[in-house]
Amino acid sequence: RRNWPVTTHVAESEAEFDMFMYRRGPMFTWLERERPMADCGLGSPVQHLARHGLLSERFLAVHVNYLWHGDASALGSRGTS
Repeated sequence: RRNWPVTTHVAESEAEFDMFMYRRGPMFTWLERERPMADCGLGSPVQHLARHGLLSERFLAVHVNYLWHGDASALGSRGTS
């Protein structure tokens, strides 16, 4: 809304990737007691950010070690660094 630049770690670990993609793994087990997990199992961490409209030229995605099909294109086509 305010057009501020945003930086976040995303798709940094296999545990994070498994949590978002498959609703499983140590990060899922740890966080399911701490937060709602309805956003898990719907696609990759990059797809999660895209669904929420965060990918843009004002977004810096840090690490991005684990990508799914189309994730690199999604980042690049929106000008995400």
